Amino acid sequence: MNDNIIFEDVFEAIRYLEPSDPVLNLKDRQSGYLTRNLYFNLIEMPNGSIGAFPSNMFIRYFRGENEDYDKLYPCVPSIFRVKSLEEAGNNGQRKEELIIIDELKLIDFELILKQFPQVDYATKDYCKVDYKALAQHYELNTNLLDVTSDIATAAFFATSYYDSEKEEYLVKEDGVGCLRVYLNIVIEYNDNQPFRLIGLQPFQRPGLQCAFAVRMSQAENFANFTNKILFKQDAKWNQKLHEIFYSNGKNILFPDEEISDVAKITKETKEISVFAVDKYCSENQTPKQQVAELLQEYGFTIVEHLSYKLSRQQRRRLEREYKSRPYGDVQIRSRLMYST
Repeated sequence: MNDNIIFEDVFEAIRYLEPSDPVLNLKDRQSGYLTRNLYFNLIEMPNGSIGAFPSNMFIRYFRGENEDYDKLYPCVPSIFRVKSLEEAGNNGQRKEELIIIDELKLIDFELILKQFPQVDYATKDYCKVDYKALAQHYELNTNLLDVTSDIATAAFFATSYYDSEKEEYLVKEDGVGCLRVYLNIVIEYNDNQPFRLIGLQPFQRPGLQCAFAVRMSQAENFANFTNKILFKQDAKWNQKLHEIFYSNGKNILFPDEEISDVAKITKETKEISVFAVDKYCSENQTPKQQVAELLQEYGFTIVEHLSYKLSRQQRRRLEREYKSRPYGDVQIRSRLMYST
């Protein structure tokens, strides 16, 4: 692929990558013509758990970015991104202490999610709950980068920007957008592999976005593993693409869920639970006193409770909702496939 080519709009970029994709019909028809149906196939994993993965899972995966960021900085996971001068260490990379704090927050996030009834039900159904992938998709800092098997989803992110005041994604009207293509020839159902299968989770966002992820180290740049297509941002065509992702004024890629509140609280809090500290120190052979001093230096307090707790009313409501529609609008094909 030639990075010097800039396509006239997002649809022409999609046409180059996926010439038979149904989303291309939007360029000539109304958005109501295209129905977005999501089908997932059940796959039994080597460890006996059950995964449900998009039927369009092949060897090409996509990532949408609303600018040509390669000109500005490397493409790295959020936990490694230097967002201010204060976050940079002597080597120019993000300070190790800040990465440790983020990892502690990920543990707290996992411990909180384990309170949710849908996690209990999913586990009993042999579903593998991927807590780190959930953290990534609900905007905590992780060592994962999102990719998707659905080019329309990637195109949405390539043609929008997040307005923090309005707390919603808005159409990008000018500049250059980017669609990255990541090739993963061999699908291995192994947690040790960089390519991460996510599939349906007891929370909706990863499934609705046909999500997968790539685990990376701090020294790696995702741009070195991908090809990219650039296109001109065009307000008219970007808006038309966005219409298929909105129903009753709401973005279907981001359903209202309590987990979003959990993620926001976890991200913003200056408290870390003693449970997270214990787990981190045990897994990383790190003295607790060392972690306690680090947290104190950065203004954090170690507490003996989690930052979020479900009420009885919330638990009962979530149980009812999950039992009636466990995976929202996603359709699961019952034919069980086996991994090798």
